Amino acid sequence: MIRIAPLIVILGAFALDSPRISAQPSATAGYLVFHNEDQLLQVKAAILAKDPYFSERYTKLLAEADLLLAKTPDPVVNKTVIPPSGDQHDYLSFSPYGWPD
Repeated sequence: MIRIAPLIVILGAFALDSPRISAQPSATAGYLVFHNEDQLLQVKAAILAKDPYFSERYTKLLAEADLLLAKTPDPVVNKTVIPPSGDQHDYLSFSPYGWPD
């Protein structure tokens, strides 16, 4: 049960395409990410009820998440070149900086 909580938000995006879950567009809907709590609860209920529309996507999402969890993180301190400060935590960029006047 704990495993599905963070994924409900992601699956809420699928709800917009679902004929089973209705979403009312708002005036600010453009590029704004809005998490409608009622819609997310409907998605959660649909997943728990084994709705085929959401079950397939939920299973795929869990499989992709499990693959990502198996990857080893590459922290920023894994550098091959240490910055001039000698501190591997410092930012180092090889790009030239310059802005036209």
